[in-house]
Amino acid sequence: MGPVVSRASTVPQRERGRKTRTALKCYSGTVGGVVDVSKDQAALTRLCERLRTASEPTLIRPREGLGGVSIAKATYMLSQWAADAMGAPASVPRLHPLACGDQLAVVGRELLGWALDSDPLVLEEWQHRVRQLRDVV
Repeated sequence: MGPVVSRASTVPQRERGRKTRTALKCYSGTVGGVVDVSKDQAALTRLCERLRTASEPTLIRPREGLGGVSIAKATYMLSQWAADAMGAPASVPRLHPLACGDQLAVVGRELLGWALDSDPLVLEEWQHRVRQLRDVV
């Protein structure tokens, strides 16, 4: 039996006491249409690492490339968009700017796991928003 992956999360679960890794794939409704989300996971990890290592003044300063909002606020807005796209019943809590990378990592992993069975347009919109934020960070 292969690695076990929850539909709600992309975090590999333990199988027989050892950690397993997997490349998650999203099967769209088209014949042979396979979308690999492992690149999205890697992009999310790189972005979150950049956010985690950024200073607080860097995170709270308004950015022209983000329409005049700060990186922390743009990260929160991306997390909230992802939660709304998944149909989350509650809003994402607003955390301290230094926690924005961790918050995006959690919500982003949930979205990528949820995207396995969702509309491919949601994944495309996610990729666009992550790319837009990454270009500024």
